[in-house]
Amino acid sequence: MAEKVVFPTPNDLRTKTTDELKTELAEARVKLANLRFQHKMSSLQNIKLLQANRKYIARILTVIKEKEQEI
Repeated sequence: MAEKVVFPTPNDLRTKTTDELKTELAEARVKLANLRFQHKMSSLQNIKLLQANRKYIARILTVIKEKEQEI
């Protein structure tokens, strides 16, 4: 059975600075690109990782937007 990947919660993300979030966002986007490539090459074992990573990117973007609106 495939292992479950746990991403940080939105509350954990809110404790980080905007620069840290942007760095994490860039890393998540690179990981998503790699997962998509693996999926196309039929070597990705757990397809749910694609959905989980997209949701994680959306969470990061939401927290960044929240922080920008606070200012």
